[in-house]
Amino acid sequence: MLKKCVAFALCAWLLTGCAASYAEPFDLVTHAIETGQGRVLLDTVPKYFMDAQKLIENSEQLLKTGQEEMDITYGLERAHLIDKYGENYRLTYRFLDKERLSEDDLEELVQYWDQEYGPFSEVKLQDGYELQVEMTLKGDEDKNIEIISAKVVKYQDKWYINPDDIEEMYW
Repeated sequence: MLKKCVAFALCAWLLTGCAASYAEPFDLVTHAIETGQGRVLLDTVPKYFMDAQKLIENSEQLLKTGQEEMDITYGLERAHLIDKYGENYRLTYRFLDKERLSEDDLEELVQYWDQEYGPFSEVKLQDGYELQVEMTLKGDEDKNIEIISAKVVKYQDKWYINPDDIEEMYW
């Protein structure tokens, strides 16, 4: 019996922890949209990205201000979504397709970030995917389905959404 429990636990860990770990940032997006806690979205992009933005903006308060602004924005967004979809709306997602990014693709993404956002040339991405994602926002009063394309990348053993792709997830 113990062997079966250990085997089951190992299979569950492999299925949820390893195989689907690139889903983690989508869980954060879902949480932010459902609760109005916009600051959660700051965990969908690497801290390095936020640090580089602080350097560009030359502001010590950027992260704190960003958290407050995200909470306000998503609080207002939540109120809008309640008006449109009803109090009990939910956001769900499912992956329709995924394509692993090549080493060249990952390097090109880092070069793009370096040109657009600041000092990224030292960043080494570990892995990445281009995903097609069906996102469904459903409530008692309305339903909306969007299919988006987003890149997710693994950096320092954690998965993140390409910051440029987060904009596609606004309702």
